[in-house]
Amino acid sequence: MRQKDSLLSRVVLSLFALPFAAGGVGLFLFLCLPMLVDWGRMQAWVPAQAELIEVQMHRGKSDTYRVEARYRYAFGNDTHLGERVAITSRADNIGDFQYQLGARLADARARGEPVPVWVNPAQPGEAVLDRSFRPGLLALQMVMVLMFAGFGFGFLAYAWRKRPAPAEAAVSATASAPAVPGENAIRSTKKWEVWVAWGFSLVWNGISAPILFLHLPAALSDPTPPRVIAMVFPLIGLALLIWAIRASRDAWRFRRVRLVLDPFPGALGGDVGGSLIVPLAFSGARSFALTLDCRLHTSRHNGSETESVEQLIWETRGAASAERHLDGTRLSFRFDVPRDLPASGGEHIWRLSVASSGGAPHFVRQFEIPVQPTGARSAQPRRESAQHPEAQRALDAQIAALGQIEPLHDGLRLYLPYARALRTSLSWLVMSVSFGGVGLFMALQSDAPVILVIVFCLIGACFTLLTLYSLGNSLRVQIDSQGLLAERRVFGIPAVQHRVARRALRHLALRQSYQTQTGTRRETTYRLVVETTDGRAITVADNLKGQPLAEALLARFSEQSGLKSAV
Repeated sequence: MRQKDSLLSRVVLSLFALPFAAGGVGLFLFLCLPMLVDWGRMQAWVPAQAELIEVQMHRGKSDTYRVEARYRYAFGNDTHLGERVAITSRADNIGDFQYQLGARLADARARGEPVPVWVNPAQPGEAVLDRSFRPGLLALQMVMVLMFAGFGFGFLAYAWRKRPAPAEAAVSATASAPAVPGENAIRSTKKWEVWVAWGFSLVWNGISAPILFLHLPAALSDPTPPRVIAMVFPLIGLALLIWAIRASRDAWRFRRVRLVLDPFPGALGGDVGGSLIVPLAFSGARSFALTLDCRLHTSRHNGSETESVEQLIWETRGAASAERHLDGTRLSFRFDVPRDLPASGGEHIWRLSVASSGGAPHFVRQFEIPVQPTGARSAQPRRESAQHPEAQRALDAQIAALGQIEPLHDGLRLYLPYARALRTSLSWLVMSVSFGGVGLFMALQSDAPVILVIVFCLIGACFTLLTLYSLGNSLRVQIDSQGLLAERRVFGIPAVQHRVARRALRHLALRQSYQTQTGTRRETTYRLVVETTDGRAITVADNLKGQPLAEALLARFSEQSGLKSAV
Protein backbone atom coordinates (compact mmCIF):
# COMPACT_ATOMS: atom_id res chain seq x y z
CA MET A 1 0.00 0.00 0.00
CA ARG A 2 1.53 3.26 -1.12
CA GLN A 3 1.01 6.80 0.03
CA LYS A 4 1.96 9.27 -2.66
CA ASP A 5 2.80 12.17 -0.42
CA SER A 6 4.36 14.07 -3.32
CA LEU A 7 1.34 15.62 -4.96
CA LEU A 8 -1.09 15.40 -2.03
CA SER A 9 1.25 16.65 0.68
CA ARG A 10 2.72 19.31 -1.58
CA VAL A 11 -0.72 20.61 -2.51
CA VAL A 12 -1.82 20.65 1.16
CA LEU A 13 1.37 22.44 2.24
CA SER A 14 1.02 24.86 -0.67
CA LEU A 15 -2.58 25.67 0.23
CA PHE A 16 -1.40 26.37 3.76
CA ALA A 17 1.63 28.41 2.65
CA LEU A 18 0.23 30.40 -0.29
CA PRO A 19 -1.91 32.82 1.77
CA PHE A 20 1.12 33.65 3.93
CA ALA A 21 3.40 34.11 0.90
CA ALA A 22 0.77 36.17 -0.93
CA GLY A 23 0.18 38.21 2.21
CA GLY A 24 3.88 39.01 2.53
CA VAL A 25 4.17 40.02 -1.13
CA GLY A 26 0.95 42.04 -0.92
CA LEU A 27 2.08 43.88 2.20
CA PHE A 28 5.34 44.82 0.53
CA LEU A 29 3.82 45.86 -2.81
CA PHE A 30 0.84 47.77 -1.42
CA LEU A 31 2.24 49.19 1.83
CA CYS A 32 6.03 49.30 2.10
CA LEU A 33 7.08 49.94 -1.50
CA PRO A 34 4.64 52.83 -2.20
CA MET A 35 5.66 54.52 1.06
CA LEU A 36 9.38 54.30 0.19
CA VAL A 37 8.85 55.46 -3.40
CA ASP A 38 6.69 58.43 -2.37
CA TRP A 39 9.09 59.46 0.38
CA GLY A 40 11.97 59.42 -2.11
CA ARG A 41 10.02 61.49 -4.63
CA MET A 42 8.95 64.05 -2.03
CA GLN A 43 12.55 64.91 -1.13
CA ALA A 44 12.73 66.90 -4.39
CA TRP A 45 9.47 68.79 -3.78
CA VAL A 46 9.62 72.48 -2.92
CA PRO A 47 8.02 74.29 0.04
CA ALA A 48 5.05 76.65 -0.16
CA GLN A 49 2.30 77.99 2.11
CA ALA A 50 -1.21 76.54 2.28
CA GLU A 51 -4.49 77.82 3.69
CA LEU A 52 -6.47 75.13 5.53
CA ILE A 53 -10.09 74.86 4.41
CA GLU A 54 -11.16 71.84 6.44
CA VAL A 55 -9.51 69.51 8.99
CA GLN A 56 -11.02 66.29 10.38
CA MET A 57 -9.51 63.60 12.58
CA HIS A 58 -11.24 60.21 12.40
CA ARG A 59 -10.90 57.63 15.17
CA GLY A 60 -11.25 54.00 14.13
CA LYS A 61 -12.55 50.94 15.95
CA SER A 62 -9.15 49.97 17.38
CA ASP A 63 -7.95 53.39 18.63
CA THR A 64 -6.51 54.17 15.21
CA TYR A 65 -6.45 57.72 13.88
CA ARG A 66 -6.56 59.16 10.40
CA VAL A 67 -6.30 62.86 9.52
CA GLU A 68 -8.19 64.33 6.57
CA ALA A 69 -7.72 67.91 5.34
CA ARG A 70 -8.54 70.14 2.41
CA TYR A 71 -6.28 73.08 1.70
CA ARG A 72 -5.54 75.79 -0.86
CA TYR A 73 -2.06 76.79 -2.00
CA ALA A 74 -0.53 78.98 -4.67
CA PHE A 75 2.33 77.81 -6.86
CA GLY A 76 3.59 79.89 -9.74
CA ASN A 77 0.69 81.83 -11.17
CA ASP A 78 -1.96 79.22 -10.27
CA THR A 79 -3.98 78.29 -7.20
CA HIS A 80 -4.46 74.61 -6.39
CA LEU A 81 -6.56 72.53 -4.02
CA GLY A 82 -4.99 69.62 -2.16
CA GLU A 83 -6.16 66.80 0.10
CA ARG A 84 -3.03 64.73 0.75
CA VAL A 85 -1.92 65.08 4.36
CA ALA A 86 0.97 62.63 4.78
CA ILE A 87 2.91 60.00 2.85
CA THR A 88 0.41 57.31 3.85
CA SER A 89 -3.33 57.83 4.00
CA ARG A 90 -4.27 54.76 6.08
CA ALA A 91 -5.35 54.96 9.69
CA ASP A 92 -2.90 53.63 12.29
CA ASN A 93 -1.94 53.86 15.93
CA ILE A 94 1.83 53.49 15.57
CA GLY A 95 3.06 56.14 17.96
CA ASP A 96 1.21 59.46 18.14
CA PHE A 97 2.03 60.73 14.65
CA GLN A 98 -1.56 60.85 13.40
CA TYR A 99 -2.89 62.35 16.63
CA GLN A 100 -0.20 65.05 16.84
CA LEU A 101 -0.54 65.91 13.15
CA GLY A 102 -4.32 66.22 13.46
CA ALA A 103 -4.04 68.39 16.56
CA ARG A 104 -1.45 70.67 14.91
CA LEU A 105 -3.53 71.15 11.77
CA ALA A 106 -6.75 71.67 13.75
CA ASP A 107 -5.03 74.34 15.86
CA ALA A 108 -3.71 76.15 12.77
CA ARG A 109 -7.16 75.99 11.18
CA ALA A 110 -8.75 77.49 14.31
CA ARG A 111 -6.17 80.32 14.39
CA GLY A 112 -6.44 80.94 10.65
CA GLU A 113 -2.70 80.49 10.25
CA PRO A 114 -1.11 79.13 7.05
CA VAL A 115 0.80 75.85 7.19
CA PRO A 116 3.80 74.64 5.19
CA VAL A 117 3.08 72.44 2.18
CA TRP A 118 5.43 70.52 -0.13
CA VAL A 119 4.65 70.81 -3.83
CA ASN A 120 5.79 68.67 -6.75
CA PRO A 121 7.32 71.22 -9.16
CA ALA A 122 6.81 68.89 -12.12
CA GLN A 123 3.09 68.50 -11.29
CA PRO A 124 2.03 71.44 -9.12
CA GLY A 125 -1.36 69.88 -8.50
CA GLU A 126 0.37 67.23 -6.35
CA ALA A 127 1.26 68.30 -2.81
CA VAL A 128 1.53 67.01 0.77
CA LEU A 129 1.35 68.74 4.14
CA ASP A 130 3.79 66.45 5.99
CA ARG A 131 6.46 64.44 4.19
CA SER A 132 7.98 62.98 7.37
CA PHE A 133 9.45 59.51 7.10
CA ARG A 134 8.07 57.14 9.76
CA PRO A 135 10.67 54.45 10.56
CA GLY A 136 8.46 52.85 13.22
CA LEU A 137 5.63 52.26 10.76
CA LEU A 138 8.00 50.92 8.10
CA ALA A 139 9.73 48.65 10.63
CA LEU A 140 6.42 47.15 11.73
CA GLN A 141 5.32 46.62 8.14
CA MET A 142 8.65 45.02 7.19
CA VAL A 143 8.45 42.68 10.17
CA MET A 144 5.05 41.56 8.92
CA VAL A 145 6.38 41.23 5.37
CA LEU A 146 9.37 39.15 6.44
CA MET A 147 7.33 36.95 8.76
CA PHE A 148 4.53 36.25 6.28
CA ALA A 149 6.74 35.97 3.20
CA GLY A 150 9.48 34.01 4.99
CA PHE A 151 7.00 31.56 6.48
CA GLY A 152 5.02 31.18 3.23
CA PHE A 153 7.91 30.89 0.79
CA GLY A 154 9.85 28.72 3.24
CA PHE A 155 6.97 26.25 3.31
CA LEU A 156 6.63 26.40 -0.48
CA ALA A 157 10.35 25.72 -0.89
CA TYR A 158 10.07 22.81 1.52
CA ALA A 159 7.02 21.42 -0.29
CA TRP A 160 8.43 21.64 -3.81
CA ARG A 161 12.12 21.06 -3.17
CA LYS A 162 13.96 18.30 -4.96
CA ARG A 163 13.79 15.46 -2.47
CA PRO A 164 16.37 12.75 -2.18
CA ALA A 165 15.33 9.50 -0.62
CA PRO A 166 15.01 10.45 3.07
CA ALA A 167 16.70 7.38 4.39
CA GLU A 168 20.12 8.86 5.08
CA ALA A 169 19.67 8.52 8.82
CA ALA A 170 19.11 4.81 8.48
CA VAL A 171 22.10 4.47 6.15
CA SER A 172 24.26 6.33 8.63
CA ALA A 173 22.98 4.29 11.56
CA THR A 174 23.72 1.03 9.76
CA ALA A 175 27.04 2.09 8.27
CA SER A 176 28.37 3.36 11.55
CA ALA A 177 27.07 0.49 13.68
CA PRO A 178 29.62 0.11 16.45
CA ALA A 179 31.26 -3.24 16.99
CA VAL A 180 31.90 -2.60 20.67
CA PRO A 181 28.93 -3.82 22.76
CA GLY A 182 29.30 -0.92 25.18
CA GLU A 183 28.57 1.51 22.34
CA ASN A 184 25.23 -0.09 21.55
CA ALA A 185 23.22 2.90 22.78
CA ILE A 186 20.76 4.54 20.37
CA ARG A 187 19.36 8.02 20.94
CA SER A 188 15.75 8.88 20.15
CA THR A 189 14.63 11.35 17.48
CA LYS A 190 13.05 13.67 20.07
CA LYS A 191 15.39 16.56 19.25
CA TRP A 192 13.69 17.02 15.86
CA GLU A 193 10.34 17.60 17.53
CA VAL A 194 11.94 20.26 19.73
CA TRP A 195 13.39 22.05 16.70
CA VAL A 196 10.08 21.93 14.83
CA ALA A 197 8.11 23.13 17.86
CA TRP A 198 10.37 26.12 18.48
CA GLY A 199 10.49 26.95 14.76
CA PHE A 200 6.70 27.09 14.46
CA SER A 201 6.39 28.93 17.75
CA LEU A 202 8.91 31.65 16.92
CA VAL A 203 7.54 32.27 13.42
CA TRP A 204 3.90 32.36 14.50
CA ASN A 205 4.53 34.53 17.55
CA GLY A 206 6.70 36.86 15.50
CA ILE A 207 3.74 37.37 13.19
CA SER A 208 1.11 37.71 15.91
CA ALA A 209 3.11 39.76 18.46
CA PRO A 210 2.29 43.11 16.80
CA ILE A 211 -1.41 42.20 16.89
CA LEU A 212 -1.16 41.48 20.61
CA PHE A 213 0.62 44.71 21.55
CA LEU A 214 -1.43 46.96 19.29
CA HIS A 215 -4.93 45.55 19.89
CA LEU A 216 -4.98 43.89 23.33
CA PRO A 217 -5.70 47.08 25.37
CA ALA A 218 -8.52 48.05 23.02
CA ALA A 219 -9.89 44.49 22.97
CA LEU A 220 -10.05 44.43 26.78
CA SER A 221 -11.79 47.81 27.00
CA ASP A 222 -14.11 47.40 24.02
CA PRO A 223 -14.29 43.77 22.76
CA THR A 224 -15.68 44.34 19.27
CA PRO A 225 -15.79 41.32 16.85
CA PRO A 226 -12.70 42.38 14.84
CA ARG A 227 -10.66 42.78 18.02
CA VAL A 228 -11.80 39.45 19.42
CA ILE A 229 -10.99 37.69 16.13
CA ALA A 230 -7.56 39.34 16.08
CA MET A 231 -6.82 37.88 19.52
CA VAL A 232 -7.18 34.33 18.12
CA PHE A 233 -3.70 34.56 16.59
CA PRO A 234 -1.83 35.39 19.82
CA LEU A 235 -3.77 32.57 21.50
CA ILE A 236 -2.59 30.12 18.84
CA GLY A 237 0.92 31.48 19.34
CA LEU A 238 0.60 30.87 23.08
CA ALA A 239 -0.45 27.26 22.41
CA LEU A 240 2.57 26.77 20.12
CA LEU A 241 4.85 28.27 22.77
CA ILE A 242 3.44 25.89 25.39
CA TRP A 243 4.05 22.97 22.99
CA ALA A 244 7.67 24.05 22.47
CA ILE A 245 8.27 24.46 26.21
CA ARG A 246 6.72 21.09 27.00
CA ALA A 247 8.72 19.38 24.24
CA SER A 248 11.92 20.93 25.57
CA ARG A 249 11.10 19.99 29.16
CA ASP A 250 10.28 16.43 28.09
CA ALA A 251 13.51 16.17 26.08
CA TRP A 252 15.49 17.34 29.11
CA ARG A 253 13.68 15.01 31.54
CA PHE A 254 14.48 11.90 29.48
CA ARG A 255 17.76 13.11 27.94
CA ARG A 256 19.77 10.12 29.19
CA VAL A 257 17.46 7.43 27.80
CA ARG A 258 19.24 5.10 25.37
CA LEU A 259 17.99 2.03 23.56
CA VAL A 260 20.25 -1.03 23.83
CA LEU A 261 19.50 -3.69 21.20
CA ASP A 262 19.80 -7.42 21.83
CA PRO A 263 20.89 -8.69 19.35
CA PHE A 264 22.74 -5.78 17.80
CA PRO A 265 21.85 -5.00 15.09
CA GLY A 266 18.27 -6.28 15.04
CA ALA A 267 17.93 -9.49 13.07
CA LEU A 268 15.72 -10.43 10.13
CA GLY A 269 14.70 -14.05 10.52
CA GLY A 270 15.47 -13.67 14.21
CA ASP A 271 14.75 -11.12 16.91
CA VAL A 272 14.52 -7.37 17.17
CA GLY A 273 14.79 -6.96 20.91
CA GLY A 274 16.46 -4.92 23.57
CA SER A 275 15.97 -2.81 26.64
CA LEU A 276 15.97 0.77 27.88
CA ILE A 277 15.85 2.39 31.29
CA VAL A 278 13.24 5.11 31.75
CA PRO A 279 13.70 7.51 34.71
CA LEU A 280 10.16 6.99 35.97
CA ALA A 281 9.24 5.32 39.24
CA PHE A 282 7.98 1.80 38.61
CA SER A 283 4.20 1.46 38.71
CA GLY A 284 2.12 -1.58 37.95
CA ALA A 285 -0.59 0.70 36.57
CA ARG A 286 1.73 2.09 33.89
CA SER A 287 2.13 0.21 30.59
CA PHE A 288 4.37 0.83 27.59
CA ALA A 289 3.04 0.25 24.07
CA LEU A 290 5.49 -0.58 21.28
CA THR A 291 5.31 -0.19 17.51
CA LEU A 292 7.95 -1.64 15.21
CA ASP A 293 7.72 -0.78 11.52
CA CYS A 294 9.69 -0.83 8.30
CA ARG A 295 9.13 1.84 5.66
CA LEU A 296 10.35 2.37 2.13
CA HIS A 297 11.17 5.87 0.91
CA THR A 298 11.72 6.39 -2.81
CA SER A 299 11.97 9.35 -5.17
CA ARG A 300 10.61 9.37 -8.70
CA HIS A 301 11.62 11.91 -11.32
CA ASN A 302 8.96 13.05 -13.78
CA GLY A 303 10.68 15.63 -15.94
CA SER A 304 11.52 18.55 -13.67
CA GLU A 305 9.35 17.19 -10.84
CA THR A 306 10.57 14.93 -8.07
CA GLU A 307 7.90 12.77 -6.47
CA SER A 308 8.53 11.30 -3.03
CA VAL A 309 6.68 8.07 -2.28
CA GLU A 310 6.42 6.42 1.12
CA GLN A 311 5.36 2.82 1.52
CA LEU A 312 4.69 1.03 4.78
CA ILE A 313 6.29 -2.38 4.28
CA TRP A 314 5.55 -4.03 7.60
CA GLU A 315 4.30 -3.12 11.05
CA THR A 316 3.66 -4.89 14.32
CA ARG A 317 2.61 -3.70 17.75
CA GLY A 318 3.07 -5.04 21.23
CA ALA A 319 3.87 -4.11 24.81
CA ALA A 320 7.11 -3.97 26.76
CA SER A 321 7.78 -5.91 29.94
CA ALA A 322 8.50 -3.50 32.80
CA GLU A 323 10.42 -4.11 36.03
CA ARG A 324 11.91 -2.06 38.84
CA HIS A 325 15.35 -0.61 38.36
CA LEU A 326 17.68 1.48 40.50
CA ASP A 327 17.24 4.40 38.07
CA GLY A 328 13.50 3.99 37.50
CA THR A 329 11.82 1.43 35.25
CA ARG A 330 13.58 -1.04 32.98
CA LEU A 331 11.74 -1.96 29.78
CA SER A 332 12.54 -5.05 27.75
CA PHE A 333 11.02 -6.31 24.52
CA ARG A 334 11.41 -8.82 21.71
CA PHE A 335 9.72 -9.14 18.33
CA ASP A 336 9.97 -12.10 15.97
CA VAL A 337 10.75 -10.58 12.58
CA PRO A 338 10.21 -12.42 9.26
CA ARG A 339 13.31 -13.13 7.17
CA ASP A 340 11.85 -11.89 3.88
CA LEU A 341 11.70 -8.22 4.94
CA PRO A 342 14.26 -5.65 3.69
CA ALA A 343 17.22 -4.67 5.85
CA SER A 344 17.76 -1.10 7.01
CA GLY A 345 19.84 1.14 4.83
CA GLY A 346 19.45 2.56 1.36
CA GLU A 347 15.78 3.43 1.02
CA HIS A 348 14.51 1.43 4.01
CA ILE A 349 14.12 2.69 7.57
CA TRP A 350 13.24 0.66 10.66
CA ARG A 351 11.67 2.49 13.61
CA LEU A 352 10.73 1.50 17.14
CA SER A 353 8.17 3.70 18.93
CA VAL A 354 7.54 3.58 22.69
CA ALA A 355 4.56 5.26 24.38
CA SER A 356 3.50 5.00 28.02
CA SER A 357 -0.02 5.10 29.44
CA GLY A 358 -1.50 4.91 32.90
CA GLY A 359 -0.35 8.12 34.51
CA ALA A 360 1.78 11.23 34.11
CA PRO A 361 4.46 12.02 33.23
CA HIS A 362 4.14 10.30 29.86
CA PHE A 363 7.08 8.81 28.03
CA VAL A 364 6.90 8.88 24.21
CA ARG A 365 9.97 8.21 22.07
CA GLN A 366 10.91 6.97 18.61
CA PHE A 367 14.18 5.30 17.66
CA GLU A 368 15.65 4.58 14.23
CA ILE A 369 17.39 1.24 14.49
CA PRO A 370 19.66 -0.95 12.33
CA VAL A 371 18.14 -4.27 11.24
CA GLN A 372 20.17 -6.79 9.19
CA PRO A 373 19.55 -10.35 7.88
CA THR A 374 21.64 -12.15 10.53
CA GLY A 375 18.98 -14.47 11.98
CA ALA A 376 20.38 -13.79 15.46
CA ARG A 377 18.37 -14.33 18.63
CA SER A 378 18.28 -12.33 21.86
CA ALA A 379 20.86 -13.41 24.42
CA GLN A 380 18.41 -12.69 27.24
CA PRO A 381 15.14 -14.66 27.42
CA ARG A 382 12.28 -12.24 26.81
CA ARG A 383 8.55 -12.54 26.22
CA GLU A 384 7.41 -11.98 22.62
CA SER A 385 6.05 -8.43 22.80
CA ALA A 386 3.27 -8.94 20.23
CA GLN A 387 1.81 -11.67 22.49
CA HIS A 388 2.01 -9.62 25.67
CA PRO A 389 -1.35 -9.56 27.53
CA GLU A 390 -1.25 -5.75 27.59
CA ALA A 391 -0.95 -5.69 23.80
CA GLN A 392 -3.95 -7.96 23.35
CA ARG A 393 -6.03 -5.94 25.80
CA ALA A 394 -5.12 -2.74 23.97
CA LEU A 395 -6.09 -4.27 20.61
CA ASP A 396 -9.43 -5.50 21.97
CA ALA A 397 -10.11 -2.04 23.41
CA GLN A 398 -9.35 -0.44 20.04
CA ILE A 399 -11.77 -2.75 18.25
CA ALA A 400 -14.48 -2.09 20.85
CA ALA A 401 -13.94 1.67 20.55
CA LEU A 402 -14.57 1.61 16.81
CA GLY A 403 -18.31 1.10 17.17
CA GLN A 404 -20.90 -1.63 17.52
CA ILE A 405 -19.92 -4.96 15.94
CA GLU A 406 -22.74 -7.50 16.09
CA PRO A 407 -22.29 -11.08 14.82
CA LEU A 408 -25.20 -12.58 12.86
CA HIS A 409 -25.94 -16.23 12.14
CA ASP A 410 -24.88 -15.68 8.52
CA GLY A 411 -22.64 -12.62 8.75
CA LEU A 412 -22.15 -9.49 10.83
CA ARG A 413 -23.47 -5.97 11.37
CA LEU A 414 -21.30 -2.91 12.08
CA TYR A 415 -22.20 0.63 13.12
CA LEU A 416 -19.55 3.36 13.22
CA PRO A 417 -20.98 6.40 15.06
CA TYR A 418 -20.65 10.14 14.55
CA ALA A 419 -17.52 11.99 15.72
CA ARG A 420 -15.42 8.82 15.73
CA ALA A 421 -12.46 10.74 14.24
CA LEU A 422 -12.60 13.48 16.84
CA ARG A 423 -8.89 14.28 16.80
CA THR A 424 -8.92 14.74 13.03
CA SER A 425 -12.06 16.87 13.31
CA LEU A 426 -10.39 19.12 15.87
CA SER A 427 -7.41 19.57 13.55
CA TRP A 428 -9.73 20.64 10.72
CA LEU A 429 -11.56 22.93 13.15
CA VAL A 430 -8.34 24.70 14.11
CA MET A 431 -7.57 25.27 10.44
CA SER A 432 -11.13 26.52 9.85
CA VAL A 433 -10.93 29.03 12.69
CA SER A 434 -7.44 30.17 11.66
CA PHE A 435 -8.11 30.79 7.98
CA GLY A 436 -11.74 31.83 8.40
CA GLY A 437 -10.80 34.18 11.24
CA VAL A 438 -8.13 35.85 9.12
CA GLY A 439 -10.54 36.23 6.21
CA LEU A 440 -13.30 37.68 8.39
CA PHE A 441 -10.89 40.03 10.15
CA MET A 442 -9.56 41.35 6.84
CA ALA A 443 -13.09 41.65 5.44
CA LEU A 444 -13.98 43.98 8.31
CA GLN A 445 -11.04 46.23 7.47
CA SER A 446 -11.80 48.85 4.86
CA ASP A 447 -8.34 48.77 3.24
CA ALA A 448 -7.68 45.00 3.15
CA PRO A 449 -6.77 43.56 -0.32
CA VAL A 450 -9.86 41.85 -1.74
CA ILE A 451 -7.89 38.93 -3.19
CA LEU A 452 -6.48 38.00 0.23
CA VAL A 453 -9.95 38.18 1.79
CA ILE A 454 -11.30 35.81 -0.89
CA VAL A 455 -8.38 33.36 -0.58
CA PHE A 456 -8.54 33.11 3.22
CA CYS A 457 -12.33 32.84 3.29
CA LEU A 458 -12.38 30.10 0.62
CA ILE A 459 -9.72 28.05 2.41
CA GLY A 460 -11.54 28.53 5.71
CA ALA A 461 -14.81 27.41 4.07
CA CYS A 462 -13.15 24.25 2.71
CA PHE A 463 -11.77 23.33 6.12
CA THR A 464 -15.18 24.05 7.66
CA LEU A 465 -16.82 21.57 5.26
CA LEU A 466 -14.17 18.96 6.12
CA THR A 467 -14.79 19.55 9.83
CA LEU A 468 -18.55 19.16 9.49
CA TYR A 469 -18.21 15.98 7.42
CA SER A 470 -15.66 14.48 9.79
CA LEU A 471 -17.88 15.19 12.81
CA GLY A 472 -21.23 14.34 11.27
CA ASN A 473 -20.78 11.19 9.19
CA SER A 474 -21.75 7.72 10.39
CA LEU A 475 -21.52 4.33 8.67
CA ARG A 476 -23.84 1.33 8.98
CA VAL A 477 -22.81 -1.95 7.32
CA GLN A 478 -24.36 -5.42 7.12
CA ILE A 479 -22.85 -8.41 5.33
CA ASP A 480 -24.85 -11.65 5.25
CA SER A 481 -25.97 -14.40 2.91
CA GLN A 482 -28.04 -11.90 0.92
CA GLY A 483 -25.12 -9.59 0.21
CA LEU A 484 -23.83 -6.21 1.36
CA LEU A 485 -25.73 -3.17 2.61
CA ALA A 486 -23.64 -0.08 3.41
CA GLU A 487 -25.17 3.30 4.23
CA ARG A 488 -23.33 6.47 5.14
CA ARG A 489 -25.24 9.35 6.74
CA VAL A 490 -24.18 12.94 7.40
CA PHE A 491 -25.92 14.41 10.46
CA GLY A 492 -28.62 11.77 10.06
CA ILE A 493 -29.27 12.52 6.39
CA PRO A 494 -28.61 9.57 4.01
CA ALA A 495 -25.70 10.50 1.76
CA VAL A 496 -24.42 7.28 0.14
CA GLN A 497 -25.96 3.82 0.03
CA HIS A 498 -24.66 0.61 -1.53
CA ARG A 499 -26.63 -2.63 -2.06
CA VAL A 500 -24.67 -5.48 -3.62
CA ALA A 501 -25.81 -9.08 -4.07
CA ARG A 502 -23.70 -11.79 -2.45
CA ARG A 503 -22.58 -13.25 -5.76
CA ALA A 504 -21.08 -9.87 -6.75
CA LEU A 505 -18.82 -9.69 -3.67
CA ARG A 506 -15.22 -10.72 -4.39
CA HIS A 507 -13.11 -10.24 -1.26
CA LEU A 508 -12.04 -7.93 1.57
CA ALA A 509 -9.02 -5.64 1.35
CA LEU A 510 -7.22 -2.95 3.34
CA ARG A 511 -6.53 0.45 1.82
CA GLN A 512 -4.25 3.09 3.26
CA SER A 513 -6.21 6.32 3.82
CA TYR A 514 -3.62 8.78 5.08
CA GLN A 515 -0.66 9.19 7.39
CA THR A 516 -0.28 11.62 10.27
CA GLN A 517 2.76 12.73 12.19
CA THR A 518 2.87 14.16 15.71
CA GLY A 519 6.37 15.32 16.47
CA THR A 520 8.44 12.37 15.27
CA ARG A 521 5.69 9.79 15.74
CA ARG A 522 3.96 8.61 12.57
CA GLU A 523 0.68 6.76 12.35
CA THR A 524 -0.95 5.22 9.30
CA THR A 525 -4.75 5.13 9.06
CA TYR A 526 -6.55 2.46 7.02
CA ARG A 527 -10.01 1.67 5.73
CA LEU A 528 -11.51 -1.75 5.11
CA VAL A 529 -13.21 -2.23 1.75
CA VAL A 530 -15.20 -4.92 -0.03
CA GLU A 531 -14.13 -5.30 -3.65
CA THR A 532 -16.89 -6.28 -6.08
CA THR A 533 -16.87 -8.09 -9.40
CA ASP A 534 -17.55 -4.84 -11.28
CA GLY A 535 -14.39 -3.20 -9.90
CA ARG A 536 -15.85 -1.12 -7.08
CA ALA A 537 -14.26 -0.81 -3.64
CA ILE A 538 -16.98 -0.16 -1.03
CA THR A 539 -15.81 1.09 2.36
CA VAL A 540 -17.14 -0.99 5.26
CA ALA A 541 -14.93 0.44 8.04
CA ASP A 542 -12.69 3.49 8.29
CA ASN A 543 -10.44 5.41 10.67
CA LEU A 544 -8.47 2.26 11.55
CA LYS A 545 -5.32 3.44 13.33
CA GLY A 546 -2.34 1.23 12.58
CA GLN A 547 -1.78 -1.98 10.65
CA PRO A 548 -2.36 -4.37 13.61
CA LEU A 549 -5.85 -2.95 14.28
CA ALA A 550 -6.68 -2.97 10.58
CA GLU A 551 -5.53 -6.57 10.16
CA ALA A 552 -7.39 -7.68 13.30
CA LEU A 553 -10.64 -6.17 12.02
CA LEU A 554 -10.01 -7.68 8.59
CA ALA A 555 -9.62 -11.11 10.19
CA ARG A 556 -12.87 -10.69 12.16
CA PHE A 557 -14.78 -9.57 9.07
CA SER A 558 -13.39 -12.46 7.06
CA GLU A 559 -14.28 -15.00 9.75
CA GLN A 560 -17.83 -13.77 10.35
CA SER A 561 -18.79 -12.80 6.79
CA GLY A 562 -17.20 -15.70 4.96
CA LEU A 563 -15.42 -13.34 2.54
CA LYS A 564 -11.77 -14.03 1.93
CA SER A 565 -9.15 -11.32 2.25
CA ALA A 566 -7.20 -10.19 -0.81
CA VAL A 567 -3.75 -11.68 -1.14
